[in-house]
Amino acid sequence: MSVATVRQRMTHRALVQRTVRTPVDGYGDAPAPTWTTHIASQPCWLTVRDEGVEADRQRGTVVFESLRLLMPNGTDITERDRISGVTDRRGNVVYAGVLGIESVLPAHSHLELSVKQVGG
Repeated sequence: MSVATVRQRMTHRALVQRTVRTPVDGYGDAPAPTWTTHIASQPCWLTVRDEGVEADRQRGTVVFESLRLLMPNGTDITERDRISGVTDRRGNVVYAGVLGIESVLPAHSHLELSVKQVGG
């Protein structure tokens, strides 16, 4: 896919958050991370890929899916960041939960992030 084609497909917007390093407390324990907005409206494309199908007699057919997020090359994002919701250009919710970033893989025309749903 060409760079222009991939960029045109990025009709979603992600709220990218990054943790703020906080010092350990008096007992040597690190407090829960504090997340702040790193990129408020990052152009992206959220997609679901079928990874496989498994037949299970008790549960029926189980389909394994993975979430992928495409972003422009050069985006300042790492596996230590997270995505806190994805909208379309008009602000309509595409995905309301929090997504952890498992990997950031550079491709010729974009970055491909493997993401998964996480708590809060």
